[in-house]
Amino acid sequence: MFQLQSYTKQVVRHIHGIQTMQQIAEKARLSETIKGIQNWQKLRFLDTQQVLFQDRACNSATVFIASHVFQFDPFDCSDPKIIESYSKASKFISREIKKAILLTLELKCLSVELDFELAKQLHSQPLDPINCTNAYIQSQALVMRQKQAEALHELCVHLHAISHARGTKWLLSMYRKPAENIGLGQLHSFVDAGLKVFSDLPKSDFFIKTLIKNEHDFVHKMLANPLTPQLNRSYE
Repeated sequence: MFQLQSYTKQVVRHIHGIQTMQQIAEKARLSETIKGIQNWQKLRFLDTQQVLFQDRACNSATVFIASHVFQFDPFDCSDPKIIESYSKASKFISREIKKAILLTLELKCLSVELDFELAKQLHSQPLDPINCTNAYIQSQALVMRQKQAEALHELCVHLHAISHARGTKWLLSMYRKPAENIGLGQLHSFVDAGLKVFSDLPKSDFFIKTLIKNEHDFVHKMLANPLTPQLNRSYE
C-alpha cells in the first residue's frame, strides 16, 4: 500500500536498485545485450497487443507503453543525498502524483531486473528473436512476470484516474526542474506523457482490461507450460 510518510525512502530505494542493476550490467558487459532485449520486448509487446495496436482509439497508448515501459534509457542520477533533498522538496506535490512516480519506479525496477536475467542467458548467443524467445521461456520467471503485469495494471489505472484531475499537469511541471537537475527528467517525462495519453484515451476500461489480459495470457502460455512451442516470429 502507498504510504505518503515513506515517500522519500521509497524513491531512493527504487532509484538505488535501478542504478545498482545498471552498474552490474555495465561491469558484466551486458548493457548492449540489454538494449537488444528491450527492443525485442517492445516488438513482442506490440505483437501481443495487436488488437489494441490496430485500434485507432488505443494505438497511441499502446505505442506509449511499448516505447517507455519495455524500452527505456538508463537512469543517470547523481548523489543519493541530492535525490533525498529532491524527494523532500516534493512535499507540496499532490499525493496522486507521488503515487504515480512510485508506481513508475516500481515497474522500472521489475523491468530492469527481468531484462538483466535474460541478458545473462543471452550474453554468448546471437541476439535474434528466436534466441530471445527461448531465453524468455527458459527463464521460468513466472512470478516476476506476473508481478510486472500487475504493476503495469496498477500504473495504468492510476494514470487514467488522475489524468483528468484539475491542476495535475501544472503541479507536475513544478516538479520537473529538480528532476532534470539530478538526472530524473526521463522519469517525469514518462509520467507527464502518460497523463496526456490517458486523458486522450476514449476507451480506457477496454484498453486496460485487454492490455493486462493479453499480457497475463502471454506470460502464462510461455512460462507456465513447459511444453509450449517456441515462438519463431520476428515480431516485425
